[in-house]
Amino acid sequence: AQEGELVFGVYPVMSPSQTVTMFTPLTEHLSSQLGQPVSLRSAPSFSEFVERTHAGEYDIIYTAPHMGRLANLQDGYLPVAQTDYQLVITALTGLDSPIQSLQDMANRKMAIGSKLSMTYQIINLELKRFGLELEKSVGFVHTASFSNVPKTIMRQEADAGATGTVMWTKAPAEERAALREIFRSDPVPGLLVLAHSRIQPDQLSQLRQAFIGFSAEGMTQPLIVSRR
Repeated sequence: AQEGELVFGVYPVMSPSQTVTMFTPLTEHLSSQLGQPVSLRSAPSFSEFVERTHAGEYDIIYTAPHMGRLANLQDGYLPVAQTDYQLVITALTGLDSPIQSLQDMANRKMAIGSKLSMTYQIINLELKRFGLELEKSVGFVHTASFSNVPKTIMRQEADAGATGTVMWTKAPAEERAALREIFRSDPVPGLLVLAHSRIQPDQLSQLRQAFIGFSAEGMTQPLIVSRR
């Protein structure tokens, strides 16, 4: 980061190009509101994002709730905002697949963007209801990002896959035409924005104000100020 620049780290749930498209309006808004440059960064994997967060490479992070909680407890990041949107996970398979539910996944392969994701945890909990488990009775196929999950199924590299419903609803028409849902989770808490403890109290207050009601094309939902 250049001197005087704030680094906004976004967890790598989607491809780099999608991240830039979705979050550039937000970083421009933050830069305008704070009166200083805000640069957009991510990481090549969830584990690398966690490591960079722990090392303090990001001044602000946008991350999943479980990873945000760890950043808060272990790395001293302070809550700034939370999305009004709640995470919902969907499992997908091919239109002609014999798979009708997660119960049918024994000895088959499931594509998920990262083992460290909420998606992995939610799908694994659901599989355990049927006596199944990822990386034991169900194969785990790691994809470069969650936006690659549908393509992985279509290439028959996995029998099914899981991603967030927002990613699925925004998937290209050819992917939506080739796949169908076999599972949809209950909602879980929304995504978190946190700031490194080196951010001064007055700037932290400015950040919270900047996030209030922010909305732009491509963002899932407006952000609401954290009540913590």
